[in-house]
Amino acid sequence: MNMRKLIYLLLLAVISTAFSFAEDSIPDILLKQTLTFAQKDTSELKMDIYRLKGTTHEKQPVMIFMFGGGFKGGKRNDPYYTNYFITLASQGITTISIDYRLGLVDQKITLFNTKAADYAINMAVEDLFQQPAMLLTMQKN
Repeated sequence: MNMRKLIYLLLLAVISTAFSFAEDSIPDILLKQTLTFAQKDTSELKMDIYRLKGTTHEKQPVMIFMFGGGFKGGKRNDPYYTNYFITLASQGITTISIDYRLGLVDQKITLFNTKAADYAINMAVEDLFQQPAMLLTMQKN
């Protein structure tokens, strides 16, 4: 079997596993926690942590996920992503999906007016840097 076929079969296996779970069901081997990591303006920023049960004090790889949406829409707990999180967590990769403020809601940007986009990106970066501080605090406790 050549390498291309092997990679194709591996990719197919991972994808089929990702879609084998029901969107709203978390397998019994996993733990899902939702924690608030920051309060910004009127937004309460949360993170969902998916991991294998019984591994809370063991070192393991971590993947931090920020949803897409062009700073106008999207959410950390969108059912569209849940199977992806479950698949990674089932393979021993702690998966963290985080909120960030959507700075372009009701904003119009143009080629010559990018202030709103700059503001939205800066807000999201600020929110992203708040989240690791929360994780370090959790690790110490």
